[in-house]
Amino acid sequence: MKFPLYHRPSSLVFLDDETPYLEMLAIVLPRDWCIRFYTRMDDYLAQINAQALQWEEDVSQHQDIINQWYKGKQLPVLVLDYWRSQSHRYGLPSIAVVDYAMPAANGLEVLKASPPWPPHRVLLTGKADEHTAVAAFNDGLIDRYVTKQTPDLAQQLVSALRQHYNAALDSHESIWRNILRRSQQQALHDRAVQQAVKEWLKAQHCVEYVVIPEPFGLLALDAEGHAHWLQFELHKDLAAAVDLAQAAGHDAQTLAAITQGQLLSDAEWCQALGASTAPQCAPAMAWGPGGYFLAAHFPQNAMGTIGIGHRAFLADLPERGVDLD
Repeated sequence: MKFPLYHRPSSLVFLDDETPYLEMLAIVLPRDWCIRFYTRMDDYLAQINAQALQWEEDVSQHQDIINQWYKGKQLPVLVLDYWRSQSHRYGLPSIAVVDYAMPAANGLEVLKASPPWPPHRVLLTGKADEHTAVAAFNDGLIDRYVTKQTPDLAQQLVSALRQHYNAALDSHESIWRNILRRSQQQALHDRAVQQAVKEWLKAQHCVEYVVIPEPFGLLALDAEGHAHWLQFELHKDLAAAVDLAQAAGHDAQTLAAITQGQLLSDAEWCQALGASTAPQCAPAMAWGPGGYFLAAHFPQNAMGTIGIGHRAFLADLPERGVDLD
């Protein structure tokens, strides 16, 4: 599945003994990325090993969310609680970029000495090192290599890193994929549906999200930390949606619009949150072939900011640069 079921901003770590090169990257890399630069192997490995433990704890927290759901707690509440309490998640690296030619050890030796994390690894090489890089790629030690002598190096590097930055985190993806029903997974495999969801996320400036099965939909945070609920409904299941809406007290005209796929009610969402407010309806967006996949957006403005938003997290970081201390 090219569309991750769980996604969040993460950080990137760079190791290169050429300070001017790192200073150039500090300028050209996207400003909405959290990046740490290292010029010494020992500093890099110390940080990676420390955060590897945090990464393992984060994976365990996601599995614990699912375990609590199995015991009867509501998924939206559990996810929102996680987002409120775990602001450090944005600082956990998902990408390591390591130079091959360094005095203390070459980049491959550094990666071999590292824990199996971050999950995405990029090796910077010289032209003479390309054969070694290809062998490392074939052995699964790196995901990609970029030659430093490439004329448009910065552009190529940003493009490569962006692909990895937007890719699924396998350690988390499997947790969330396994709880979706087969019909839900099949619907989300549709490329037209995936593209529509991506465009919606971009339009709402959402940076973090997770797809959940009950209620079926996508819970997201925008860059400011405000929550959004994008409810999903398969057209074939509208009869069940009408029954829920009727039990929630919607009038006959609204029920008719839901039956026709024109509106969706957030009755199940309100029930999951234990909300005392009356459920609302929103226009249904028809996606996929024949419009079989319906979605409706319910902004959660009343919740305020959920934890520390990603924009605030970035604003609290030290000025981007290369630490030479």
